Amino acid sequence: QQQQQQQQQQQQQQQGQQPAQQFAPTPVRVFSQEIEQIANEHFHQFFTQQRTLDEFIPFLKSLKAAKPNSKEQEIFNCMINNLFTEYQYFPKFPDKELQITGVLFGALIQHQLVTFYPLGVALRYVLEGLRQRPGTKMFNFGLYALEQFKSRLHEWPQYCTHILQIPHMKQNYPEIIAFIEKAIGGQPSSAQTPPPLQSPPLTSATPPCFDAAAAAATVAAARLQVARGGAPVVTQLVPQTASPPIVGPPYGLPQHVASQGGSQIVAPVAQHADGAFVSRDVAESEQMMMRTQLSVDTLKQSQRQIAWPSVPVMDRMHFIINNVCPTNLYTKVAEMRELLKPEYVEYFAQYLVTNRISIEQTNHPMYCSFLDTLGNTPLSTLVLKLSYDSIRVLLASEKIKGDSTDKSLLKTLGNWLGLVTLAKNLPIVLKELPLKDILVLSLENGKLVPVVSFVTKVLEHCATSKVFRPPNPWVMALLRVLAEIHDLPSVKVYTQCDVERLFQCLGQDIAKIKPPVSQLPEKLAQAQQLLAMQAAMHQSQQQYVAAQQLALQQQLAIQQQQAAAALQQQQAVALQQQQAMVQQQQQQQ
Repeated sequence: QQQQQQQQQQQQQQQGQQPAQQFAPTPVRVFSQEIEQIANEHFHQFFTQQRTLDEFIPFLKSLKAAKPNSKEQEIFNCMINNLFTEYQYFPKFPDKELQITGVLFGALIQHQLVTFYPLGVALRYVLEGLRQRPGTKMFNFGLYALEQFKSRLHEWPQYCTHILQIPHMKQNYPEIIAFIEKAIGGQPSSAQTPPPLQSPPLTSATPPCFDAAAAAATVAAARLQVARGGAPVVTQLVPQTASPPIVGPPYGLPQHVASQGGSQIVAPVAQHADGAFVSRDVAESEQMMMRTQLSVDTLKQSQRQIAWPSVPVMDRMHFIINNVCPTNLYTKVAEMRELLKPEYVEYFAQYLVTNRISIEQTNHPMYCSFLDTLGNTPLSTLVLKLSYDSIRVLLASEKIKGDSTDKSLLKTLGNWLGLVTLAKNLPIVLKELPLKDILVLSLENGKLVPVVSFVTKVLEHCATSKVFRPPNPWVMALLRVLAEIHDLPSVKVYTQCDVERLFQCLGQDIAKIKPPVSQLPEKLAQAQQLLAMQAAMHQSQQQYVAAQQLALQQQLAIQQQQAAAALQQQQAVALQQQQAMVQQQQQQQ
């Protein structure tokens, strides 16, 4: 298998293609042998066309509607789990069986047989297929699936937006693009018959049938070995075809199996309210549907542990945020009000800042409107506090000197901070974030490029502010520092462009604002002095806290000693009374 993979990579490199990456298996659960056998038999009947799709979907609905923890529900869970797990083998399927699988996949979405987080995973698989090169197997799979649930596309405006952004979809499938644009324009697709999608024709060279039962049994054996701690054994399920395999893992798919020291660690799974099995780390940033993938490890390492809601509540919250848009804002806000209990505010604020705001700059106006319309003051206050905390963590991190991911996170958070403060005529509190001192100190600590990019992104929102715009003294002081930095000989062109773009946005001239005599050395000394004072205050606070903790420990020790002495005294008194009673009884006898 390794030789085959190396040969495939060499062939792809010769053809100018990106080498295929290894898939991370979806969350799996080991079912009993009886359940696996029954599920495989049902799949075999469907793939060999003993059952039509019109017969198979009602059958799945009946299984899903069965009583919880019943045998029928176990069969349904096993079938859905097997289908999701086999996604990594779809590029190896023959064309005929791939079409059948794509149709079934789309039908599961259309008939709401998968909901909440499993629905997000299914939609993500289809989107990733559509992003592949036209003519490849996974692109065909995406078209087959999309054909089935196109009447529901108006329910997911953001999802439609991602499809519209695929270049080859616009070029080769204009009828699909036109239909989606009409669907998200406020006209439900059920109002008319959608145009048929142009699915690629099937080739006649495919085998007459596909033994789905044997394939599912092989996959189940591989999952069982992984669950027991062994290395997964991947068996070629169907004949390898000439079509290139899918490039890269599913877009935004969570890495449920993490590689550590060559072994495969399977993430725990939990049962959803509708019977489907999902990963416990459903709230992790890499799991969210259709969003830019940036590592937020730096932010997560600084977070404290908080109480998480139940999996169904988290799924519902994520689903609301995934699908909110200007046309359904008030509906989604009403749904969130029903879910957002006081005990969930801290979790939702942390999720929103770390997993959404720090990554999705284009959605900042939407999230800001969502919070304003929601009107939850504790949530808005906590979101702002966590934004400050996240910014301070990134500014203190040494990674921003070279890690483009952390630089992007800091710049994105700068855009958000300016939007929720300066654009609303609210100040950036000095004790929370002294921007001028941070800017000056960046000349010395080697963080000038990311800090300037961050500060300029914050100040861009002064253009829409009524208070914090030139000639506001606070704004002008920052602009003078930026003007001096712009003319330094060692400053990179990228940083100069950031400063020039800010001045153009605010309608200011760098030459007029720059002071005739450089004040950077004096400001650097002041910033260093302020930093030293803050460090001293922080140290004194730590000493004060340590002294308080020591005093508290001593007080607790004294209280424990007093309690022990009192207990001993009580025991001694009780013993004396008992001895006296024994003596009285002996005298009476």
